[in-house]
Amino acid sequence: MFVAYLSTPPEGTGKPIYKPSPKHDPTSGWGSPDPIPDIRTGQEVLDTAYSSSKTKQLYNYYDGKLVKFQPDTVSGWHSYEVANAAKEVPADVLRQMLDDGKITKAQYKNFIKNK
Repeated sequence: MFVAYLSTPPEGTGKPIYKPSPKHDPTSGWGSPDPIPDIRTGQEVLDTAYSSSKTKQLYNYYDGKLVKFQPDTVSGWHSYEVANAAKEVPADVLRQMLDDGKITKAQYKNFIKNK
């Protein structure tokens, strides 16, 4: 089962709240960089994120980048840029982004092939 936009949070998590992680800070972090510039933007991108029954993570496309949201606690979610779309983002999520006009057909093909 696929939910295009997150209208209700995944079972048991309550309302998802964006909480950036210092690990993904583009200037001082050591993990994959977080392309989200501020908490307000992060919450907006999280609120419209895509889900898949195949993973617990949520996904979105922001500022030319695929973003993955990872749950931290009962209600906290942090984000980071997807490094390998073909391995990290379920195909049904990319297909729904394409169907919704969030990404183009060329982008979809490139993401599936990780180009």
